Amino acid sequence: MPEIAEFPLVTIGLPVFNGMPTVGQSLETLLQIDYPNLQIIISDNASTDATLSVCRALTLHDSRVRILSKSQNEGAVANFRTVLDAADGEFFMWAAADDYWSPQFVSRLLPLLQKDSLVGVAMCSVDRRFPNGMPFDLIRFVGDNDPNGLGNFHLLSKILAGGKFNLFIYGLFRTRLLRGAIRNFPDVLGGDRQFICQIALATRFAYLDEVLLTRTHQPAHCDKYLTTMAQRGTLRSQLKSFSRMIMLSSVIPWERKAILPYASLQYAIFGLRQKPLRGSAIVKKVFRRFYLSLGLVLKMGVGIGSTIAVLGYCVAIGVMSPDLAAILIWITLVAVVSSLSVRSWIFNCQKTLVATVESAISRKEFAGAKATEVDDQNAKAGILTIEDKNLAQKGSGH
Repeated sequence: MPEIAEFPLVTIGLPVFNGMPTVGQSLETLLQIDYPNLQIIISDNASTDATLSVCRALTLHDSRVRILSKSQNEGAVANFRTVLDAADGEFFMWAAADDYWSPQFVSRLLPLLQKDSLVGVAMCSVDRRFPNGMPFDLIRFVGDNDPNGLGNFHLLSKILAGGKFNLFIYGLFRTRLLRGAIRNFPDVLGGDRQFICQIALATRFAYLDEVLLTRTHQPAHCDKYLTTMAQRGTLRSQLKSFSRMIMLSSVIPWERKAILPYASLQYAIFGLRQKPLRGSAIVKKVFRRFYLSLGLVLKMGVGIGSTIAVLGYCVAIGVMSPDLAAILIWITLVAVVSSLSVRSWIFNCQKTLVATVESAISRKEFAGAKATEVDDQNAKAGILTIEDKNLAQKGSGH
């Protein structure tokens, strides 16, 4: 085997708080990773159970492991930063205290980063299971969801459409990229998805269609997520955090930040789909009333937003008066509403025509069936009459 110095250092960061009883088994799978130049940093966030003792017992004689212990809980995001700040490796991955890794996790993913300098994170398929070990689902990024070779904007759209790309947060990263991105980690509900959106605008993704990670699915976390989403102000805080992260990010090129209005609209729609609002029923009713699709709404939003931006720019440089700009914006909105109304009328006419034709066909088929039934009944009656006559004739002969 080549000397360890020939392999770039990879750091694994394990932030943990009250990780009993899973942290021991999780740590054991990390210690079994076959990559030869490995560093493991554990940051205990002032656990009140035996988490720290278990970690120390398992790593007592392993020089690859470094344990950090906090005197008070600083929150999950701060603990994620702690292990990253302490990393010495050129490449880095976060590890959850209730997940389990294949020994080949690093050795299989690292070549994807080494062969393409434009790739900033590599990830595999994920086998998700309930805490009792029963299968929940298998997450694969194949077909239309295959991120290999996708551009930044296309990848962002996939993430905001609801794909499970937030799992890439547990992939293998370039440490330098991650340190620049985490400066504005969104400390809100769904912050992992927002963070991966930032990564998507900053770099390319690589995917290996092999199950190298088993992740524990916690139903309680899903229930908590839905409960928090139902609270007033949650989506507003998410949108504010999302916009702030994109604008302040030091890893996203400035020209890609221009997609923020479109991305914010996509994120708002994604949030509304998960938010049990009274207003969501109204939104769905409007969508059905005007036969709107998500893609059409996004295109209209981008078109209207672009028109307003251009008119605003013309007003700012003095080419157009504010009154004229307001009139043009009003005309644009009226044109959009009128077009939607005409479109809805056409669809309704088509539905009415189709229903009328189908009704006529059904009536014709029904009438034909009734006529056939009557003919059958008449034929049977005729046969019975002939049989009666025959019987009568035989009776008279006796």
